[in-house]
Amino acid sequence: MSANGVAAAFADGELDFVDETALAAWIAQRRWYATKGRGIAQASVVETQPLGGEPPLVMALVEARLQSGTRDLYHVLVGLRPAAGALDEESICEADGWALYGALGDPAHCRRLARLLSSSASFERANGRVEFHGLGGSAPLATASSVRVLTGEQSNTSIVFDDQVMLKVF
Repeated sequence: MSANGVAAAFADGELDFVDETALAAWIAQRRWYATKGRGIAQASVVETQPLGGEPPLVMALVEARLQSGTRDLYHVLVGLRPAAGALDEESICEADGWALYGALGDPAHCRRLARLLSSSASFERANGRVEFHGLGGSAPLATASSVRVLTGEQSNTSIVFDDQVMLKVF
């Protein structure tokens, strides 16, 4: 697939280019990975929902099949950027000069998520619908000057906006 092909496919929510071995390794290293100590035999993207924006944001439903035979499902927000500008700690894999990465490590995508919440955005495909609903007062999140992700062991990702509001992403 060409570089333009990867970017266009990503914007449409097509993630066939994802290296499943790299995806499994990336999930196993996430602090929110629920079954630490139990190996992932295979990880695959089973469904996607493009969320628009520039750069585009995609919500992926990822299945992690464990070596024990059970499976876990995770929704993962992913972004795409030129490989030369990859976010090393969040990088999942590369394809044709592009890096797929965990989008919550990117302040621009965190602000995009805040805009989706504050505008009660919804996206529909033939196989389902994704809706965002923020609480009253969520509009200022989208214009926050400071956005950071909390570190440490937790079963979710906590994003802090202007050191005043925390958004938990499960």
